[in-house]
Amino acid sequence: MNFVIDQVIAETTIKLDQGASIAVYQPSKDETQHAINVCLLSVTTGLYLKFEPATLRHLALGALFHDLGKSILPPNDNDKAYLHTIYGRELVSRNNLSPVASRIVAEHHEFFNGSGYPKGLSRRNIHPLSRLVCITDYFDNALYECSHTKKQQDVITEMIDDESNKFDLNLLRAFLGSVRPTELIAEYCPQL
Repeated sequence: MNFVIDQVIAETTIKLDQGASIAVYQPSKDETQHAINVCLLSVTTGLYLKFEPATLRHLALGALFHDLGKSILPPNDNDKAYLHTIYGRELVSRNNLSPVASRIVAEHHEFFNGSGYPKGLSRRNIHPLSRLVCITDYFDNALYECSHTKKQQDVITEMIDDESNKFDLNLLRAFLGSVRPTELIAEYCPQL
């Protein structure tokens, strides 16, 4: 598994060094594609923030497996959807992948303002890497849900203008700085 994660990080680093803009152009309902999107977006931001290689590995693992718990849930059981974070954490922990990755899986729906689930954690009680995966997961899901009516810029504007402060603003800025060119952000989101 570490070889695959290291390869993802190396490939993303090369693309970043070549000046390529990493963007999700085809959001998908497919869980595998979503996991890959979240992983790439998270690693791109981690590289932008100059995370150490070990931190990038934890981030990539947590992002890749963030929705693993959905594999245990009965199909179309939306009443228990929140349990996927708990089940996912148990699966990652049981397989000794990474305690930090396990925490990311458990906390990727915890919002900065405390309105998330499963525990309603807020601010510094949420691991910083979990806060980042929360942003990338939300972004990719929002792009899929809005793909017919909204564009990427609209999703970005919504995330920034969110008065409830669901996201860590510093990590949101880093995410936007890493995923989209600064000029595009300035054009659509001048308050940054």
